[in-house]
Amino acid sequence: MDNNKISKITFACMIGAALFFDTVQFGADLMNFIPFIGFIFAWVISSGVSIFAWLTFFLWFRLIGSKFDSKIVATTVGAFFIELIPILNALPAWTLSIVVIFIFFQAKEIAGKVAPKTAKLIDKSAREEK
Repeated sequence: MDNNKISKITFACMIGAALFFDTVQFGADLMNFIPFIGFIFAWVISSGVSIFAWLTFFLWFRLIGSKFDSKIVATTVGAFFIELIPILNALPAWTLSIVVIFIFFQAKEIAGKVAPKTAKLIDKSAREEK
């Protein structure tokens, strides 16, 4: 698959998975209200879900043929660390991360249609950075 494209079906599936991970972490966050042991259970569950979610999206992007470039790494690692922090893990960080990544891909695709020469220069400079 082209590095500049994510199909809308794939995007919808990724959003579904991200919403599932965020819902599980929100549920785990509710365990913080149980004195003492609730905090430990919530942290263990949230950490496990965060690790599994990050690995899922890493594998998913690799399977669709996308390079795990700096934008994808920054958003997924950011979501990972937000989801590790108690109370903040109730926020839908994984869903936001996938939406931001999709916006990056769409912007690159639109730039390629509107100004193909500029998009090629941007893509070329991005490859030279690595």
